[in-house]
Amino acid sequence: FGIPSMVSESPFKIYIGNIPTYLTDDQVIELLLTFGQLKSFILVKDNMTGTSKGFAFCEYSDTNVTDIACTGLNNMELGDRRIIVQRASVGSRTNQLPSQMMGMQPGVMPMGVPGGLLPSNLTGDNIQPTTILQLLNMVGNDELVDDEEYNDILEDVRDECGKFGTVEMLKIPRPVEGVKVNGVGKIFVKFQNVSEATTALRALAGRKFADRTVIVSYLTESDFYSENF
Repeated sequence: FGIPSMVSESPFKIYIGNIPTYLTDDQVIELLLTFGQLKSFILVKDNMTGTSKGFAFCEYSDTNVTDIACTGLNNMELGDRRIIVQRASVGSRTNQLPSQMMGMQPGVMPMGVPGGLLPSNLTGDNIQPTTILQLLNMVGNDELVDDEEYNDILEDVRDECGKFGTVEMLKIPRPVEGVKVNGVGKIFVKFQNVSEATTALRALAGRKFADRTVIVSYLTESDFYSENF
């Protein structure tokens, strides 16, 4: 993407924590770009191995986007985790804390400790696997409006997900003019069991679909059936 990796200290610097470590720079950037162009971005990596430490910093070109992006992305399920997204400088009156720890509020610290300083099973940040996956960044509204394109997408997703198990239900909400429809832009797939869903999540996360990087996470059955998505 050619985005500068020097994120300057400013009120508009954003911290993104608890990122699944298998996601690449480009995949995290694609997610952030849904809210606007980036002025700078860095995914923090281990100096020795080059592997992601699971947290990043960025700044948007349009500073008005800062709070909108933080609200929209914070606590979003990404893979098997929920990401933490907030201004890096929130609540920090001094510069004595390491920059990646700035802005962490009491009680939030264990989830946001960079680099996984606590075992993940103690932090409560891992999402309980379910039989249902939600696929993000795969379809645009224009594709969902056209009947032919919509049916092609349904067939493609059913075929692809069918490689990993039995697809019991497939939901792709469509936009309706003048009506707020929950989950438009997302695809929901219910498998026969959790192991099939987990296999599919690992295989599909980070894959390309129509030049978009697919983002996959679990969805609870209650949210699925109540259409709380």
